[in-house]
Amino acid sequence: MRAALGFTLIELVTVLVLLGIVSAVAVARFVDLSQQARDARIEAQAQALISNDTLNHMACKAGSDDCIAFGQTGFSTCRIALDTFLPEVAVDFEATTYSSATPPSQWQNLPGAGEALFWVTRTLEVPYPQKVPCVLAYKANP
Repeated sequence: MRAALGFTLIELVTVLVLLGIVSAVAVARFVDLSQQARDARIEAQAQALISNDTLNHMACKAGSDDCIAFGQTGFSTCRIALDTFLPEVAVDFEATTYSSATPPSQWQNLPGAGEALFWVTRTLEVPYPQKVPCVLAYKANP
């Protein structure tokens, strides 16, 4: 009798098919996780903006030197807040300002897929609502 010196063709094909199936599943999971990571990052940045806005508003009410005065009424308000509160990540994101006349109950409808809501509180008295809704999104070509 002949001694077996290697694997048969069927064994090799079976192993290759199994490796292909495992790698296809792994790639699909990785792609899904990368989108979840992007969504989590943008949500975290929006929450950081909300926290910084709250801290700034309290600093202004207390008369602190750390107060950053926001009285803007134009559509650059949210971009200015992003550049001021999170300058280290501002290069990756766009901030869209929406009308301060938008009722707060409708703010959750403003962001689309892959976007997140935040707001800026005007610290200077203006004849408009004090809170301005904003939407944070990744830049088209980061």
